[in-house]
Amino acid sequence: MLRLATTSAAAPLMSRRFFSSLALVKTLRKQTGAPILECKKALAHEDVDGDLDKAVDYLRTLGVAAAAKRSGNDAMEGLDAAVTISSMETPSNMSDMQEVERTYARQARAPFNLIGNPAIAIPTGFHSDGLPLALQIVSRAFDEAMCFRVAWAVEQELNVAVNRPPV
Repeated sequence: MLRLATTSAAAPLMSRRFFSSLALVKTLRKQTGAPILECKKALAHEDVDGDLDKAVDYLRTLGVAAAAKRSGNDAMEGLDAAVTISSMETPSNMSDMQEVERTYARQARAPFNLIGNPAIAIPTGFHSDGLPLALQIVSRAFDEAMCFRVAWAVEQELNVAVNRPPV
């Protein structure tokens, strides 16, 4: 016989996270059409904590991520790498937190974080304010080596090692 030792504080957490009620799982499956195991995982997720509405949003997010990943893989078909901008905004001064918060969401890395393709940003020069500008290199899934090779080649061509901002 297998026995599990738990403290009284851990018991409610275990029952909430690992043993979602069958009724909730069935309801979630009916609402979303997701597989039973995915419904159970969604309800047990720490950010959902058994809340049906949060579980629906969580599964929707997973579906969006999966669709984005398929789309990203399709876009990279036949390419070794893609070169993109690193940010859709000019750089902000790190001491201006309001400006940093405003521009943070406009970084071009978000799509690649979502789909999981390797990406690397490298410096390309300087803004008129002396702040650095960069480009981003993205490769196919699991091909980090290609990102490094392309980044090295671009750095050699741009001679970024010797470029310094005006003082």
